[in-house]
Amino acid sequence: MLRGAVQLRSNDKYDGDWRRWVRFREQCPGGHDESGSYLDQYTLVDKVRIVGAYMLHAYTELNLSANTIIGSLSGIKHQFRSTYRDCALFGHESIKGSKTALALDERMQAETCVQTKKLPMSIDMVVELVERLSSGTINQHMASVAVQLAFFYLLRQSEYIYNPESVKKKCDHALRAEDVTFEVRTDRGLIWYESWEVKAYMWEHVTLVKYNLRSAKNDADRTGNVFWSRNQREVGGINIVKVAFDWAVRARLSRGCYFMSCRYANTQRYIVLRYDDVSKAIKQCAERFGFTAAEFGTHSPRIGGACSLRAGDMSNETIMSMGRWKSISAALGYQGASFREYDAVQSILKSSTQFNVNDIKLIHRKLTSLSKPRQAEYSGRSVRFV
Repeated sequence: MLRGAVQLRSNDKYDGDWRRWVRFREQCPGGHDESGSYLDQYTLVDKVRIVGAYMLHAYTELNLSANTIIGSLSGIKHQFRSTYRDCALFGHESIKGSKTALALDERMQAETCVQTKKLPMSIDMVVELVERLSSGTINQHMASVAVQLAFFYLLRQSEYIYNPESVKKKCDHALRAEDVTFEVRTDRGLIWYESWEVKAYMWEHVTLVKYNLRSAKNDADRTGNVFWSRNQREVGGINIVKVAFDWAVRARLSRGCYFMSCRYANTQRYIVLRYDDVSKAIKQCAERFGFTAAEFGTHSPRIGGACSLRAGDMSNETIMSMGRWKSISAALGYQGASFREYDAVQSILKSSTQFNVNDIKLIHRKLTSLSKPRQAEYSGRSVRFV
């Protein structure tokens, strides 16, 4: 039984992570402390370095995947927390950066980085597409709404386009009319209306739209995801709440039908959004911006939304949550760097306050302070802290 074992209900879940950590600490100069490898005697900076060294060791020596290592840190953090020790170091910016670096490196080396991946759409491409299609036919309007929803909510095509094969297999994920609800301010207070219930006169009192995505491709238990947007009445640009509301009014939806569908007047016959309509609209938009149409598709709005969030310094955790990605590696596969990001990198590299001669001297003194006899006491694989 490990000293300071985790709580019984999670012992099996985290025991392997903790044992791996203890083995690593036993190989380190200084070994593990008497309290059970909790780093109590180190400063925060040294603690961060040791955890970083553990991640590098697990990745290069143990050949663990980035996702496994990131999950392993959760197990180690749980052990710290369950024994009432400080867990602040696991939220340190350097640790977060190391997680991202591991996931990116793994992504770059993976053979699954196929060349068939589609290029992202940007917000200016979305705006141009909307201006051309929103006043067109009902099918064109429906396609423009779908692209906007996909961009702003990082939707997969299966989450907004009807797929008859998925329906047959009882695994379709497309939004239904009752999955999109609007919060409306009335004399009786705030009342929720499903999208098939709203009327045009309600718009001035709409405060919020909420989506209940009942399942997703990586949601095996079909637990669903809920996300929402407030009605931000900005001047210019796209008001995504009004986009959804206007569509709900025009589409004349009924309970049980798909949100991306439209009912013919005075009938119960519906037309649903087709993959070809969305794909054609996106490819034509790409061509107008000088791109090759084949490099864009229905996944391009989702990728573009993720790239835009990254360019705006949104955290990986938030992007993962919005896009319903379970791993940081998968989320990073959808993110591309922006001019702003590379400008920030160059600014940091050129700054003498980030890393200078004094840091080099400090590192040199730290490295040479270890005496040779002490190093010889440890027969295991040596670990270099960086």
